Amino acid sequence: MKDSTHPSQGTFTNTDKGATGTYPSNLTEPAQLGTDLYCGMSFSTLGPDTVIVRSSLGEVVTQLKHDEWFLTQFSYGVADNPHFSFLPFYKKCEYRVQNVELCKKIFIIKMFSKSQHSTGPMRLATMHGVRYLLLKMVEFGTENNIKIEDIFSSYQRFISFHTACSDHLKKSLLTLLRTLHNIDVNERGFPMDGQIFPFIQQDRKRYKAKSRQFPIIPSRILLFKYEQYQSYLTDFLQFFPSIKLFLDCAAKDPSYARGNSSYYRNNPKTSFAAGSKPEPADSPKVNFEQAICDHGLTMLAQKYNWDRAIGVLSFMTCVIHCAKNLIHMFTLMRDHEVKSLSTGCITNVNGWNNEALYVAGITTKLYGTAKPKEWITTSAVLKPVEALEKIQEIMEPYNFNPEKYLIISTAQHPVSNARSSKDGLGRRSFEEFLPPILITDDDIRELEAVDPLRNWRGDRSYKVGMPWRITSHQFRRTMAVFCAQTGLITLPSLKRLLGHLSKIMTLYYTKGCSAQNYHFSLVNPQLAKELKAAAAEANGAMFIREALHSAEKLYGMKGRTIMDATSSNVWMEGSIKQTLDSAKRGLLAWTDSPLGGCGSAKPCTYRAHGNVFHCSGCRDLVGKKSVMDETRQVMEYDLSQLDPSSIEFRAEKQNLEDFIGLCETIIAKSA
Repeated sequence: MKDSTHPSQGTFTNTDKGATGTYPSNLTEPAQLGTDLYCGMSFSTLGPDTVIVRSSLGEVVTQLKHDEWFLTQFSYGVADNPHFSFLPFYKKCEYRVQNVELCKKIFIIKMFSKSQHSTGPMRLATMHGVRYLLLKMVEFGTENNIKIEDIFSSYQRFISFHTACSDHLKKSLLTLLRTLHNIDVNERGFPMDGQIFPFIQQDRKRYKAKSRQFPIIPSRILLFKYEQYQSYLTDFLQFFPSIKLFLDCAAKDPSYARGNSSYYRNNPKTSFAAGSKPEPADSPKVNFEQAICDHGLTMLAQKYNWDRAIGVLSFMTCVIHCAKNLIHMFTLMRDHEVKSLSTGCITNVNGWNNEALYVAGITTKLYGTAKPKEWITTSAVLKPVEALEKIQEIMEPYNFNPEKYLIISTAQHPVSNARSSKDGLGRRSFEEFLPPILITDDDIRELEAVDPLRNWRGDRSYKVGMPWRITSHQFRRTMAVFCAQTGLITLPSLKRLLGHLSKIMTLYYTKGCSAQNYHFSLVNPQLAKELKAAAAEANGAMFIREALHSAEKLYGMKGRTIMDATSSNVWMEGSIKQTLDSAKRGLLAWTDSPLGGCGSAKPCTYRAHGNVFHCSGCRDLVGKKSVMDETRQVMEYDLSQLDPSSIEFRAEKQNLEDFIGLCETIIAKSA
């Protein structure tokens, strides 16, 4: 079996930025270009001693020959797991050593191959999926006593493996084969049957046709969950002093609030020696019922069915889950983005008279690395953040959390009998511990109105009478559908809010947003009011940032007006106040356009249908050359993907030429 020793693996942290890098320029020594991995390298040079990770001192931490990999250098967020084990790959098979070596090489090829979507290595979350796929290949090879490369070299064997894969594995297999197909056979190290790639391309079309996005949460269920989450937070914040004092007493005295069956002289988290049994103690000083009564928690104990001290911790864990989902709802942040939040993440927006707030965190979605980002929100987010900070206050003596992350685990509290994670962070969902809400026929009809082409009644996950399964990502799409349907946030602004790369993805995300029965404001007017206020404030902020504070020259009628007046500080100060006031009253908005932006809050027939050729004479046009150039580059790229002999190519070429002429006309008018 391979060597699984790792120098310095115990002290390597995600703050170590070693020699192994995303690009060759990140390597500290020229000689390391021949020994260390980097994105875009030649994979024909891979060998057992190839270095995957170095420490900050240049010491080798992980090599290809190791069976336990710690890719901490590529861990960019709290949700990333840098540990990869290849020990389970050693199955009883004639080719087990060769299979493990090839799986490691394929893993590296997938992670460090060049991609048109990214210049860096693949994210660790993606690579865990690749590792699982490779493990399934090993199991298939073991069952048939074949080499892994035989799966790729024989079309029939590949079909046999493909048939046994789940839809999720087939998606991973598709992306892996695309990567392997794009590199030379000498770099791969094994041939591929020519029939495999055409088959996988056809399968991709079938998969794309049947793939299903996250559903919106029906309005009745969303309101129920919103009120449920708020109820948990309200109870916790109201009784926080008593809960904290109760848990502090239970932590100091192991006999406090425990019965004979649950109290031992030893610390409940301490492992007993082999063969020994815990020794029962005398009767506890204060039993659970008396302790709860002494701290004034009887009402909560009855409401949440507490029958022992650990029930209080379980309640606190549910509060963390509720607060997290409310933050998703109010900010549209992703799961890893909410988990990156720490104490002091809320800041006032400068220039808005402290009426709006930013949530400051970390995102990795679009960049392949950790990037600071701010999400605009309203004061509604203060309550869940306050609850999380108070839980952190309770857990601080027991949870090593130097970064002050808000989403933490309660398992490290002395009262808990659960297994605690090494980093003390909360990773799993606790929705299953909350009272469920059952799906009704009205909910199904609402889903059918949003996405009428989907067979909701034939989907086993959405049967009438079954509990609705909440996931964090559902909140993003639900809020996106609501905002797009009601017109509170325009499509380009929603794209920016969701952090997506293209309007096509946003359109897919908000599919069905015109469903007329999704009347969110009727079932939840308070939240709708808050979202409307946030939308108005966001419109004002974007107009100020994109137009009034723009560093580049502006074109178009409104653009020229702004350029002529920006030299006056008095005008600028008054204009900002007027802009915010107009935005709040719905008289002004900012809509991104292929030419720059539009300041009109009124519906526009031409803009709605993507016709920008009437914009040159519009009084609300704020033209930007940088945006025009970006649009032209996108159109040129789209043109390059078409067949030059096709009708579509000629039509798109004419559109490109017309757009270039339009831009030249707009710029010439402002010369």
